[in-house]
Amino acid sequence: MADLTQFDVGSAARIARVVRAVERIVPRVRPLMFGAAVEQPRRDKPFRVATYDGPWGVGETKTVTLKYQAATPNTLTVTNLFLPIEAEGTRDCAVFNEGGTWFLGQWQWSVAPAFTAVQVTSQEIR
Repeated sequence: MADLTQFDVGSAARIARVVRAVERIVPRVRPLMFGAAVEQPRRDKPFRVATYDGPWGVGETKTVTLKYQAATPNTLTVTNLFLPIEAEGTRDCAVFNEGGTWFLGQWQWSVAPAFTAVQVTSQEIR
């Protein structure tokens, strides 16, 4: 364990004089300032939840309506890059913004066509 330092009244007075002297010094340079590490312009949310109507082919754009935003404008033009969606009707989707362009990120799986396993079989091993 480290030795404890003992201060007497004289030591405390010397330390106090030095602290007061330093506090009276007028700085000759600008004080150190900390700004934002990386300044980025404020943009709209990069991820939104919306609805769309009808089929949506790969490479096609569609106007989607934002959910949870009543104020207008509440629509976006979105591009589907990934999978043709053939389902009719109004569906939910998630969209994201990359470089100022909106893209389809996810769609409502419960109604979009998808390949699924429909039969499970078992065999007895002898």
